Amino acid sequence: MSEVHLTGQPFIDAGLAALLSAGKVDRLEELSAERLAQACEELQRVLLSDQALGIGVAKSFAKGTMSQLFPNSELVSPSNWKGETVEEKAESVRRKFREALVSDLQKARASLQAEDGEEVCFACGERRPAAAMATVRKANMPLLEGIVNFYPAFAYGVRICGLCALAVRFFPMSVMRTGVYNRLWFLHTQALPIATAVAQTYGWEHFNRAIAANESLDFFGAWATAGNAGTVLYLLFELLERFGDQLRGVCQNPLPTTAYLFRNDNRGGFVQALPIPHELMPFLAKLQVASSSAYRRLWFELLQVPSGLAEKERKARIGFVQSVAQRVLDSRSIINECLDDAALRLRGGWVGHRLYLQEVRRMATEKLAILEQLGISLAQSADVKKHVNELRAAR
Repeated sequence: MSEVHLTGQPFIDAGLAALLSAGKVDRLEELSAERLAQACEELQRVLLSDQALGIGVAKSFAKGTMSQLFPNSELVSPSNWKGETVEEKAESVRRKFREALVSDLQKARASLQAEDGEEVCFACGERRPAAAMATVRKANMPLLEGIVNFYPAFAYGVRICGLCALAVRFFPMSVMRTGVYNRLWFLHTQALPIATAVAQTYGWEHFNRAIAANESLDFFGAWATAGNAGTVLYLLFELLERFGDQLRGVCQNPLPTTAYLFRNDNRGGFVQALPIPHELMPFLAKLQVASSSAYRRLWFELLQVPSGLAEKERKARIGFVQSVAQRVLDSRSIINECLDDAALRLRGGWVGHRLYLQEVRRMATEKLAILEQLGISLAQSADVKKHVNELRAAR
């Protein structure tokens, strides 16, 4: 059998993680023809459900939200919604999707079985037989050019193997929305335990809950935070909180991880990368081990936007969260922003800030000790507010 590995192509790798989750395997080497078929059954169950197609619910996930990922694809193209009744139209689009998925599954199986071939896959770099290759365009691979119905000159498409083409089918299960602004994003990491946990928790389980409740499908976006950087950090905190035992070791030996904001609709493609600092993951893992209460305090006091705030307070809180979160992703200092002048306290607590200075900012232990002694002296002073303001103004 051919070797299956991560490709470095963000959309395909995120899709592979979702495929692994649906196939109930932990490693890419465990993928087999049977597991691929099992995963495809799960994908059909979700994407071809009444709740995905907009039958008996408020809106159609297939015709609406999916157009931002795969415009004019089998689920989106109006030409596939043929029929007089809602049921006939739904059956028509289901048939189109199943036919395309079966074709990709057959080519993926051929890719698994092939040891060599006459073509090279653009994504994974493996040699495959021509029969195992697929030509993809914008309709089935984000950020490419060319629409199925309209072929611009020289936009023939990109040749990728059936396994990579099938992986992209699963990509929606790794997509989420950001807090407040609802932009589409996903996490690209070579740490498969993290990638599969994201797909399982915020993809498959989230969609399953919506189907069980007979609600319209949409990507997960119920974050109690704000902004792009805030959502990325909130996800990392939440993953460690929920799956600390499984993921802590991975975080302490991190692999390259990047969050991508993107859009792939007919208005044009867009992508923005938010690299996760290499030092951030070990910092979070060490803080959780050192003190779960300090971990939650840093998480909630720096990133959470509580419900029920008055409009003015909410705007101020959103501004604070967005600013601090971006500084963390940039590995910059955050203490000054976290000082609460009114309450004379440090948002997030000193334990979390101390470890952040040590692990992310790489501050020397001696300097940290001086800062701690200075803080204790200030806290015991009768003129603490005056001294803090003098330190703020110092250059």
